[in-house]
Amino acid sequence: MAALWRFQSNDKEDSDIIHRFRILNKVPLNDSNQEVKVNFIEYWEYSTKKDKVTYHNTWVSDFTLTQKNAYTMMLGGRARWKKAGSKKALWETIRSYFKCFLFESMEMLYNALLYGINVQSPVILL
Repeated sequence: MAALWRFQSNDKEDSDIIHRFRILNKVPLNDSNQEVKVNFIEYWEYSTKKDKVTYHNTWVSDFTLTQKNAYTMMLGGRARWKKAGSKKALWETIRSYFKCFLFESMEMLYNALLYGINVQSPVILL
């Protein structure tokens, strides 16, 4: 059985925040993939002023997790999670393209997403 580590540390910049961690290394990914070993980190951000957990998340990694690198790994996981929020903006862009333009191929759609669409301004005849 994998060793379970639980520990906490005070935030260096905000005395109100306590970081709590739970780490497991080399555990099976899931019941269906017992041979795939991953490292698991669970994180809670606790506010002493609010007397409650203000953020909670879990991640898996192929990096060996330790008490020394847990905080850095958590920051990377949170940054990635925030970046994933930008998917909503991407889908809104795709949706707007389908409302306004006709694409003859998926390649045209990919190019529009990567490079934008050059649209000529309409000519108004008087």
